[in-house]
Amino acid sequence: MKNKTNLSNTKFTNRDIRPSSGSEAIILVLVFVITTFCEIAEYNTFETLL
Repeated sequence: MKNKTNLSNTKFTNRDIRPSSGSEAIILVLVFVITTFCEIAEYNTFETLL
C-alpha cells in the first residue's frame, strides 16, 4: 500500500512539472492571458467611470 502511494505521488509530481501534452500548457497560458486581459479591462473601465 505504501509503495503504491509513493508511485502515484511521483507520477503526479512529474505531470505537474512537465505536462504530458502540449495542450495542457497552452490551456494554462490561455487562462493566464484571459485573466490578465480581464483585469486590465476592468481597471480601464474603472478609470473611465472616474
